[in-house]
Amino acid sequence: VKGELERIGYIGEQEPGDHPIGCYFETHIEQGPVLEDHDKTIGVVTGVLGIRWYDCVVTGMEAHAGPTPMALRKDALQVAAVLMQEVVACAHRHPQADGQNHGRGTVGMVAVHPNSRNVIPGRVKFSIDLRNASDALCDAMDADIRGVAAKLSADSGLPIVIEQVSAYPAQPFH
Repeated sequence: VKGELERIGYIGEQEPGDHPIGCYFETHIEQGPVLEDHDKTIGVVTGVLGIRWYDCVVTGMEAHAGPTPMALRKDALQVAAVLMQEVVACAHRHPQADGQNHGRGTVGMVAVHPNSRNVIPGRVKFSIDLRNASDALCDAMDADIRGVAAKLSADSGLPIVIEQVSAYPAQPFH
């Protein structure tokens, strides 16, 4: 990096860290859709949502699609699809105390095994991303989705494992 900064004339004389930083401003368009929806041109971010990331695995039983009657299927994808919809519903169930809906629920990755046109899926692994304005709301969403998964597992007879892989606390700003 130093060589490239020298090449373009941006290296400067000051050593990093020698100058104290009084404040920091970050400009970006991440809030663009919200601002546009409220007919605003600028906004102040009051905090960063807490984040919980999970890997979820639903295990069923692979079988050939033709000879396996519907009543005998243990279709991991059908159970996973219900849980994926519940991830989104969970976000709607957990608004902030002032009624603002800061809950977020996203499934961004899905891997179906064996991923064949004529085989009932035996295993589905997918990501869950839950976010909210406070750690307490993130905890409530965690308990909610785990409760939904436990009931769905009991109703379907298929094991569902949810493993938290990362967590970042909510950060309200002054």
